[in-house]
Amino acid sequence: MGTGHKILSFAVNLAVFSLVILAVSLILFTTLLKEHYLPVYWIVFIYFITIVLVSRIFVFFASPEGKDSFNRRYFISTLLKFLLHLTFIVIYLVTHDENILPFVITFLSAYLVFTLFDAYTLQRFIKKSKQF
Repeated sequence: MGTGHKILSFAVNLAVFSLVILAVSLILFTTLLKEHYLPVYWIVFIYFITIVLVSRIFVFFASPEGKDSFNRRYFISTLLKFLLHLTFIVIYLVTHDENILPFVITFLSAYLVFTLFDAYTLQRFIKKSKQF
């Protein structure tokens, strides 16, 4: 399976997963969590989709080069994601005085959900790959 096929397959899985999360979010924010809805939720949602996709593309392009390159790129992508997440949070906290707790809960929830998805799909990829 070529790198392009792996990326396309991952992008489709991410899109399906994101649509499920979107549907659940719409239901929750129009019913139980109506008073906790923040317009920044959609920015957080798109942010995580983009970060997960870009980091996976970065890692996938290392997979044909072998285990060492894959591990190095995975570590670099994890470090960059961490720094981007911190930057995103700090920018929001500096520019907004209200709704800090709902934002943090929203961000951490999205972080948890998308990180679990990322870890699960990466584990499946490594199990299927013959090089690792």
